[in-house]
Amino acid sequence: MLIAVSLLTPQQPDEKLAGLTFATAADGTPETNRGLEPDPKWRRRDVFLSILLVIAVAMVWLAFRG
Repeated sequence: MLIAVSLLTPQQPDEKLAGLTFATAADGTPETNRGLEPDPKWRRRDVFLSILLVIAVAMVWLAFRG
């Protein structure tokens, strides 16, 4: 179904798709680069939450292993 809908709808113009993904977001204009700058505080939080997620998954895995 998804393939049929994709093939039957017209292709969207590049202007409408600009900034939709990271591949199209960093074209050098300030409007599309917003939010893509590396922020060390944000990265630390992301790493910390990732580690917590791994620990939580490991705890659930160990609790339910048979």
